[in-house]
Amino acid sequence: MMKASPLRFISCLGIILFASLFSYGIDTKDTGLLTQPAIGPTQIAFVYANDLWTADLDGRNARRLTTDIGLEMSPVFSPDGGFIAFSGQYDGNTDVYVVPASGGVPKRLTWHPGADIVQGFTPDGSAVLFTSGRFSFTGRYTQLFTVPVGGGFPERLKIPHAFRAVYSPDGTRLAYNPPLRRVHPMEALPGRDRLRHLDLRHEGQFRREDPPARRPGQRSRADVDRGQGLLPVGPERRVQHLLLRHEIQGD
Repeated sequence: MMKASPLRFISCLGIILFASLFSYGIDTKDTGLLTQPAIGPTQIAFVYANDLWTADLDGRNARRLTTDIGLEMSPVFSPDGGFIAFSGQYDGNTDVYVVPASGGVPKRLTWHPGADIVQGFTPDGSAVLFTSGRFSFTGRYTQLFTVPVGGGFPERLKIPHAFRAVYSPDGTRLAYNPPLRRVHPMEALPGRDRLRHLDLRHEGQFRREDPPARRPGQRSRADVDRGQGLLPVGPERRVQHLLLRHEIQGD
């Protein structure tokens, strides 16, 4: 009787273990790593394992849109839900891309060596709003730009500095967060994130809204979304700024 070689035994054991790993189905309830959700008219977009995915509003029919080895982030739907804009780290750089929500090849819109981070679409869906530090020689601040979905040169908005922004649903105003001022830790006040908005109907009319200070341990409406002052409203296909909610509700 021939004795089995140790190498053959180890090989068989490895095959058994490998097969056992794939004998279990994917746990669809284990979704703790889904990040950066965006809500469209009929779909939800999100980032999972550094790739862009979509699913129906009820969570069914999850579909992977990107498979590149680079990172994808900050997905947003166009107003009609036909396209998704996102920032992709392809070719060693972070740029603005758009891809059909039904799937397809992503189209690159920006080519600057600096990082371009998608914020949203213009209300008519013709351009993508993004932040970039391309005009900051020190890299200490970013500014707002728009780039046409069909391709073209980015246009800088007439706002000095901003790192988050969103248009009002009717397109008449732009709410944004300027960069936080660097202060001593003892001077930092929780719940005092700065909010600004620009009335696009009257060029140059800026307005400042500072949320009220809160007691220790108390959450204010201004820091609902990680202190950015931007609050997603769903399942409608829009995002309202807290400042606009103040004006509507009189908070």
